[in-house]
Amino acid sequence: MTLRVSILIPVYNEASVLAASVTLLRNYLHDRFPFTWRITIADNASTDTTWQVATALALTLDGGRAIHRAQAGRARASPTA
Repeated sequence: MTLRVSILIPVYNEASVLAASVTLLRNYLHDRFPFTWRITIADNASTDTTWQVATALALTLDGGRAIHRAQAGRARASPTA
């Protein structure tokens, strides 16, 4: 059995730090995490360029993805919400 861990990163107006944070997480997971993983960046109605940064980052992540919510709210960050 292969365990796959899904990591959800809810973000709001974090364009200036998002790339560095996701890169740090991706490198840690790649180098030290013993399970298969997927990172999802959930933009929670940001008003800066977070969505553009998130979509660009998702393209660099194997199996990564970015989702956008037009309305803010913590519960809306989940892909199933």
